[in-house]
Amino acid sequence: MTKLNTIALITFMVMFISCNRNNKPNKILVPFLKTNNKYVFVDSATMHTSIDKEFDECRLFHEGLAAVKLDGKWGYINEMGKEVIRCQFYNCDDFYRGIAKYTDSPSYKSGFLTTAGTILTPAIYRRDDISRLGFDHLLANAYCEKLITNIIPYGYRIDLVDTLNNGIFAVRIDNGTDLEIPMIWRYFLVNINLEKVSAEFDGMKEFHEGYAAVCRGKRMTYKWIENANWGFIDKSGKLQIPLKYATVSSFSDGLAAVNPIENQGKYGFINQRGDWVIQPKYEYAWDFSEGFAAVKLNNKVGFIDKNDNINIDFIYPNGDGVNTYIYSHGFAAVNTDNGKINFINKTGKLICKKSYDHVEKFDDCIALVGLGEELYGSDGYAGFSGKWGLIDTNGKELTKIKYDDIHRGDITNSSNNLLLVEVNGVKYYIDRNGREFKQEK
Repeated sequence: MTKLNTIALITFMVMFISCNRNNKPNKILVPFLKTNNKYVFVDSATMHTSIDKEFDECRLFHEGLAAVKLDGKWGYINEMGKEVIRCQFYNCDDFYRGIAKYTDSPSYKSGFLTTAGTILTPAIYRRDDISRLGFDHLLANAYCEKLITNIIPYGYRIDLVDTLNNGIFAVRIDNGTDLEIPMIWRYFLVNINLEKVSAEFDGMKEFHEGYAAVCRGKRMTYKWIENANWGFIDKSGKLQIPLKYATVSSFSDGLAAVNPIENQGKYGFINQRGDWVIQPKYEYAWDFSEGFAAVKLNNKVGFIDKNDNINIDFIYPNGDGVNTYIYSHGFAAVNTDNGKINFINKTGKLICKKSYDHVEKFDDCIALVGLGEELYGSDGYAGFSGKWGLIDTNGKELTKIKYDDIHRGDITNSSNNLLLVEVNGVKYYIDRNGREFKQEK
């Protein structure tokens, strides 16, 4: 058989197997809440019980294992219902790439284990040390320990802000107190050899499109830096755009909204060379997304393209709502004249028959919407108090607006269209059509 024929045969076999897999999807097991407040696992398609053993709490299967809670302790079962990692932990996360995080006491110090139950690291890392890394950066956690013992001053804490693909880590150190003003926070980049590869800054945002916004100034609170001068560094730690802006956003669609110090109160957009693409003439500017950005002029909000052409006229009220005025999956949330929030498409057409008090961006054709009250504190937005539901891209409500919480991470991470909701402290799953996996009382 020729090499070409062999390749063709392999290609055909791969396509055949793929098609057959698509025609016969794997059974999805879902936690089902019974009237006695215990959980079993059911087949998502038929609602028939697949694992009849009852658990105090449980979560969806990931990589063949599901986290379950029995008698106050967490462990893991397989899809046959067998307890393959003994229920022994104070808490544990879902597996990702063969690794999961666990805690063994209320101190919330964490370690990592494998799907075989092997403990990779003891539970010695604080939650803020590893909260933003992801499970494929185990090295960073051991590295975090090296940082603490080698270059971090005594009494200081460390938080890993970002993990870059080139072996560089963005870190923050602080003195562990918010009582001292100005607060002592320092951000910098370090490499695998514990060498600093950037200068120190008083503020740093996460990397987007290869650049991170950094600043120097006097940090007064967790969110406020007085007299801040902002610029941008690249992943090597080099300052690519000087510290000459009063405020900046992260790069998005190749551009960043910035407010120059010499022209405070006016916003424009720069590219990654620091060149003006749209001159600073707007009263406020949001991120570019999907080719368009919202900008404010004469206290009204409209949308422009990257050539500064007006796409949707300046007709919307001043945008003080959270998650508004940025396109996601073809739709943007906008404030309305009645103080509520609705969604528009890229022609400006409203898609919802009624408006809401709080919304999240569209993600995979659904969005969270809420009725209630936005909460604000001394540091700005503090959350939302109310009830939640789901809508689709036609503005149709997929569920009633009745849930105390809908866990956001499930929308992005779930490949099986299931979401975890909470009502009066009780958690259970729903699908994206609003079907509830619980027994009616």
